[in-house]
Amino acid sequence: MRLSPPDRKRKKTRYEIVETNVIASEIDVPQNQTPLEWILLTNISVDNAASGYEMVKWYLCRWQIEVYFRILKSGCKVEKLQLETKDRFDACLTLYMIIAWRILYMTMLARTYPSASCEIIFTEEEWKTVWLKFLNKF
Repeated sequence: MRLSPPDRKRKKTRYEIVETNVIASEIDVPQNQTPLEWILLTNISVDNAASGYEMVKWYLCRWQIEVYFRILKSGCKVEKLQLETKDRFDACLTLYMIIAWRILYMTMLARTYPSASCEIIFTEEEWKTVWLKFLNKF
């Protein structure tokens, strides 16, 4: 597929036509299910179904990265940090990045194994401490 800039933009700037590959099909749809309708554009060559599947896997990784940074920004609120020096910010950001990764890991683990015990992540002492803290909030 060739993507052209709108006429109004093409006249004022030097945007070029972009060559893309389109991945837009769901295969092996379960019986009695409606296929998903979606389009994924890529500038990487897609010559067969296997390479198309590989691009979809890449896109799924990209989405995980987006979720990670949402946790870092919204959950950990790193953009609101008001630290005096870059060194302090770097140290704090390093800690928050580890926390964000752990939250994402726990989220994915809980989705994969919804009935698993929290003790696959936390010791008994850790989860009981959090539970007591939670009970004291109310």
